[in-house]
Amino acid sequence: MWPYKDLAERERIRGEAAKDPKWNPGIQEFIREMRSEIIVPFKFVPEVRGGKLGPIFELRYYTLKPRMLPEVAKAWEGALPERTKLSPLVLAGGVEFGRANGFVHIWAYTGLDQRAQVRAEASKRGIWPPPGGGDRLITQENKVLLPAAFSPLQ
Repeated sequence: MWPYKDLAERERIRGEAAKDPKWNPGIQEFIREMRSEIIVPFKFVPEVRGGKLGPIFELRYYTLKPRMLPEVAKAWEGALPERTKLSPLVLAGGVEFGRANGFVHIWAYTGLDQRAQVRAEASKRGIWPPPGGGDRLITQENKVLLPAAFSPLQ
């Protein structure tokens, strides 16, 4: 995951990286499939910053029914302050370029046990998930990830 302030900055940085013989940092042999998407974070989500957040990350990827992203954003904006008291949100936003009607969010956890505890606590307290979520979804994918050694998020 790479943050850019806009598409022009993305193009400039990718152009510079392509000229660097040290880039791609030793991972080419491991790449079997790649998918690049541009995700625009919700305006109320803090900017992604590098640092020690995980080391376990949960990525959830939804395909929403058409025109549902604004409703999802509104529900998240109201519910997020309480939910982020339990574990940090890395990213939440809509897919601008990539799968149509995509919505992505990534949470950081210290371990899988903490993930289970946080999810149980949020549900028990009725603070998460935001209301109406299931009515807006077509599909959901869920992945648990570990950062690569060179990732700015650890």
